[in-house]
Amino acid sequence: MTGLRQIVSFGREFESKVKRPPAAEDFAKEFSGEKNQALHREAVTEFLSIRSFFKAERPGDVSARAFRALKLRWGGGDGTLYSLREVSEKLGIPIRDVVSAERRLMHRLGWFIERGDSIDMEWCSL
Repeated sequence: MTGLRQIVSFGREFESKVKRPPAAEDFAKEFSGEKNQALHREAVTEFLSIRSFFKAERPGDVSARAFRALKLRWGGGDGTLYSLREVSEKLGIPIRDVVSAERRLMHRLGWFIERGDSIDMEWCSL
């Protein structure tokens, strides 16, 4: 998850400065200096997936509360990424609900994350 936060954080910052989404070459320059490897193309895909999810209308199977929380979390409002705890506090939503919503988002995007109390506790710190 930390890698995804880095990808989205860089993408949001890059887009606000350059006024376009980053390309694979931009991720390569930022993270490794190498040119256009498969990893950098995947970073573009993941960034654009998160970006388009929050630019579109809320999917019918996602509650308004969960969508608002996730949009805040991933910078869909002001471009700033927030921790799960910050989202929980700002919106008055129990952190377990925010974790659950994020787990469903990750599943939707093709990321599968193990379940368990220790994993959820670690996730709450992200």
